[in-house]
Amino acid sequence: MTSVYLALILFGLVIFHAWIRYRRMGRIIDKMPGMRPLPFLGNMLSLMGDKDQLWNIMRSLAKEYAITRIWFFTRAWVAVRDPDDIEILLTNKANLNKRAVYELALKWLETGLLTSGGEKWVHRRKIVNTGFHFNIMKKYVKISGEHAEKFIEKIKSHGDEYVLDLVPLFSDLTLQIICESAFGVDLNKLDQKLVQQYKGALHVMYDMVIYRSTRPYIRDWMMNFLPIGWKQNRAINILHNFTNKVIQERREYYNKHASENRSYQSFVDDVDIESDYVADGRKKRLVMLDVLLSAEREGLIDAKGVREEVDIFTVAGHDTTAVTMAFMMMLLAENPEIQDRARAEVINHFEENGGKLNITEIQKFEYLDRCIKETLRLYPPISQFVRYMDKDIQLKKYLIPAGVDVLFLTYDTQRDPRHWTEPDKFDPDRFLPENAKKRHPFAYIPFSAGLRSCIGQKFAMLELKAMLAHILYNFYVKPVDLTANMKLETYIVLQPSHPVHVKSIRRNVN
Repeated sequence: MTSVYLALILFGLVIFHAWIRYRRMGRIIDKMPGMRPLPFLGNMLSLMGDKDQLWNIMRSLAKEYAITRIWFFTRAWVAVRDPDDIEILLTNKANLNKRAVYELALKWLETGLLTSGGEKWVHRRKIVNTGFHFNIMKKYVKISGEHAEKFIEKIKSHGDEYVLDLVPLFSDLTLQIICESAFGVDLNKLDQKLVQQYKGALHVMYDMVIYRSTRPYIRDWMMNFLPIGWKQNRAINILHNFTNKVIQERREYYNKHASENRSYQSFVDDVDIESDYVADGRKKRLVMLDVLLSAEREGLIDAKGVREEVDIFTVAGHDTTAVTMAFMMMLLAENPEIQDRARAEVINHFEENGGKLNITEIQKFEYLDRCIKETLRLYPPISQFVRYMDKDIQLKKYLIPAGVDVLFLTYDTQRDPRHWTEPDKFDPDRFLPENAKKRHPFAYIPFSAGLRSCIGQKFAMLELKAMLAHILYNFYVKPVDLTANMKLETYIVLQPSHPVHVKSIRRNVN
C-alpha cells in the first residue's frame, strides 16, 4: 500500500512539474539561456548560499548572459542587463507593479509608495512628490549642511588624523539628516536605545528578505511557526515603534499649532513655503511630514498611510546615501588627483560665500556632481531591482510572458564594457555633457528610470554634495582599505561584506 501512495505522490509531482514548465509561460521562458534547472526545484539550490556567494553567482550570470532565465520552484525570473531591453521594460506603462522580494517586506512596509501599485501608487506619488518642491528642498539642504558641520567637528575632536569606519559613521549621519530634514525630528532627542534598536532591526529585515527571496518555499503563514518569523516580528515591532515615535513627535507640534498649519494645496502650489512656522519664540522648519499631515487632515491619506511613507523614507533616505558616501570616500582616497580637483572647486565656492553653502551654490558644483555620478555608476546603492510583468512584453530577442518577475542588474549594466570604456576605472569625466550624450540613456540607471524612478534622487544628490563639500574643505582623505580588495554582498542596499576605512587628515583652514 505504501508503494501505491509513493507512486501517486511521484505521479502528482510529475504532473505538477509538467504544468509549471510546459505550459505557455514555461515554454516561452525556456527559450532563453540560463543555468540548467532541476525538476521541481529549478535553480533554487544554486542560489541558496550566503550573501557573498549569491553576489558572485549573479555576477557570473550577468557576465555570461545579457538576458537569462532563473527558475525558483514554481516562479520564473528573467534577469536583464542590456540597456535596450531595460529601456523597453522601464518605459512600458503596463508593467509598473512590484511583486517578488517586495512581497516579503509587506508586513513591515505594507503598501506605501515603494510597494503599492495601480491607482494607489499614482495617488501616493502625487502626495509625496509635493514634499520635494524646490522651496522645501532648500530647507533639506540647509539641514544637511548643519549636520555636516557637526560631523566635521566630531571628527576633528579625534585629533589631526583619524581612521574612519565609513559605513556606520555615515549611516548615523544620514539617519540624523533624514529625520530632521524630512520629518522635523531631532534624533538626539529621541530615546537612544530605540534608535540603536532601529538600526539593528533594519538589518534583521534586510537579512530576512534576502534569505527568503532565495527560499520561496517559506510561505508567509509559516513564519509565525518558525524562529526566523519570530525574529522578523520582533524587528518589525521595533521599526514601527521608531517611526510611530517620529510621527508622534511631529504630530504633537503640528496639532499644538493648528492655526499656523498650511493647507495641502499651499504645499502643492509651493506658496509662501519660504516662510517657516514661528512658535514658542522659535522657527520650526516646514518638512515633508508636514505635507503628509496636511494631506491627512484633508482626508487624502490616513494615519496608516502616513506611517507607510515615513517607514519607507526613513530607510530609503539614509542607507543609500550612507553607502554612497562610504564608497566615494574610498574612491577619492585612492585617486588623489581627482580628490584635489574636487577640493579646489569646493574651496572656491566656500571662499566666495564666506564659508557657507546654500542650495544655489551646491547646484554649481559641476565636478563634484560628476564624482558622485561616477561613484553611483560603480557602486549603485540599489544594485538590482525587480518589476512584475502583468502583460507580455517583447524585447529585442525574447518575449517575456505575463506572470514573470524581471530582475534589473543595475550593477552589471553600469559596468558593461560595450557602453563604458575601462568600466572599472574611476573617471568622473565620463559625465561631461559631451561624453554623456554619446551613451545609451539606459546604460546608467542608479535611481531606476521611467515612471517608478526614485522620487528622492534630487534630494540625495544635494545631500551628498553638501556632505562631501564639507569633508573635502576640512580634510584630506588617504586610503586604508582598497576598493580592489573589497568584497560586496547581495543585500537590499549594496554594501561591503566587511568594514571599510579611510584616514582623514585635518586641513588647515584659514
